[in-house]
Amino acid sequence: CLLVPALYGVYSKETLIQRLAFLRTHLRKVLGAAAVFILPIIPQLLYWKMMTGSYLFYSYGGQSFNWNDPKILEGLFYYSNGWLPYSPIMVFSLAGFFLYRYIKQWFWCLGLLFPLYVYIIYSWYCYNYINGLGSRPMIHIYPLLAIPLAAFLLWVWNRKSIVLNVVVALVCSFFVSLNIS
Repeated sequence: CLLVPALYGVYSKETLIQRLAFLRTHLRKVLGAAAVFILPIIPQLLYWKMMTGSYLFYSYGGQSFNWNDPKILEGLFYYSNGWLPYSPIMVFSLAGFFLYRYIKQWFWCLGLLFPLYVYIIYSWYCYNYINGLGSRPMIHIYPLLAIPLAAFLLWVWNRKSIVLNVVVALVCSFFVSLNIS
């Protein structure tokens, strides 16, 4: 989550330098925001300390991340609960990643966050997350994936081809209908 405000609008060396200068200038506010972020975590830490004697307690038992063997292809493409077979409209969102001029302000934020997010969630020992169809943990990143999806649809619209617009609209309608049924 921290990558979003940190990298939004960073698309060149100059904008990166500006962002770093901005963060340095507002360091007290950034630290205040960090404190506010930590505040709701304190009751959980106190509860764990009271119940287990430790401020940090790993409650998942033998479940863990397999950092050296992530199941990325399976998590994205397999029909046993993969993301794209059950959310095919997101193929258009992935296509939007290649439309730099439309997503310039978001390019580095999305370009770093999305692969990192995919790596982390598909490194979990149970990469298919069992319940439901369509890789439930991907839902958390949908608000950000809406940006390249909109970029792709805008790119199609700007082609000013009625045939292309109709074909993409029909394909989108079909993909959406798959999620409804």
